[in-house]
Amino acid sequence: MHFNKIIVIGSLFVILGEVFFTTMGMIIKTLGENIPSYQLVFYRNVFAVIVLAPFLFRQRLTHVKTKRIGMHLIRSASGLLAMYCFFYALANIELANAMLLKLTGPIFIPIIATLWIHEKVSLKTYFGIALGFIRCHCFS
Repeated sequence: MHFNKIIVIGSLFVILGEVFFTTMGMIIKTLGENIPSYQLVFYRNVFAVIVLAPFLFRQRLTHVKTKRIGMHLIRSASGLLAMYCFFYALANIELANAMLLKLTGPIFIPIIATLWIHEKVSLKTYFGIALGFIRCHCFS
């Protein structure tokens, strides 16, 4: 496959993913007026299990075996907490601001990776993070 075609297809998938996230955000925003965030998180995950269960059972759960169950539990708990916080933000602030908040991940993930797992982060990445903060500050 031609390299430019791969980039175009990848870009279209990123755009489509953001459209789906925004659509989910609109639904959460609407439902969040009457339903608590923890219930929305619960039902969203029930839906995910229903969708994923046939794939998992077809593979007989062989692809989900692990020797690091503790790390997976930490990851699951932090993912669940992040989802709750995101749904709470969707229900309580403007939709555009909540979606922009979600998109700040690339600014904070390298900082967290450096502090938590002592990952080496390049000077270019720090420059990009600084530029992101400067841009946020100048245009807010």
